[in-house]
Amino acid sequence: MKSLKGILGFIPAAAWMGMIYNFSSVPADDSTVQSMSVTEQIIEIYTHITGASEVKLSSWVISVEPYVRKLAHMSEYALLFILLFIAFRFYIKSYRKNVLISFLICVLYACTDEWHQTFIDGRAGMPADVLIDACGAAIVIIVYCFIRKLSHS
Repeated sequence: MKSLKGILGFIPAAAWMGMIYNFSSVPADDSTVQSMSVTEQIIEIYTHITGASEVKLSSWVISVEPYVRKLAHMSEYALLFILLFIAFRFYIKSYRKNVLISFLICVLYACTDEWHQTFIDGRAGMPADVLIDACGAAIVIIVYCFIRKLSHS
């Protein structure tokens, strides 16, 4: 039963890897339209909450969109790290080994994801995106270590 539980624990991570693959399968033009749309919605919410002027909405979207896109990369891999870390807890008792293996899988998957994008219309594999993805996982590690240290004090 423990073995089945452990295997089932990888389903969320595998499903999320599938989602990342699907995100990366979108041609560049369509991906930009999606990203601009999300950015526009974020800015509209911000302007509504703060009462900021909507006059420069289009220039804001163009300025902010690259950051939204990179935050999406980081978030995808932050979540992947969490899902892998949770799944490996059934197999790896050492906290440090679990962190290391989960992180390495995130980085390797980021590499394969960027390679996959070289086959998609208008997209290119960007080594900088691998670094950004790794930063998403690393931020989770840092936050978790900080929380863990506080709880053991």
